[in-house]
Amino acid sequence: MAYEKAAACDVCIVVGTSAVVYPANMIPRIAKREGAFVIEINPEETELTASADVSIRGKAAEVLPKLLNCEV
Repeated sequence: MAYEKAAACDVCIVVGTSAVVYPANMIPRIAKREGAFVIEINPEETELTASADVSIRGKAAEVLPKLLNCEV
């Protein structure tokens, strides 16, 4: 089900993951492959960083409120 949703999404926001744990790490890859805009929010670079359309460095608790209020 998650893979199907990833394949159909327009935007995939990936928050606070190392992007190495299978099968969850496939979700943003599937979304990207199917044309979604991928946003990564994480304090450090991950395996996903190079393929993300936007990579925001920071902790989720700090970045998400700003993003939701369009302050980033």
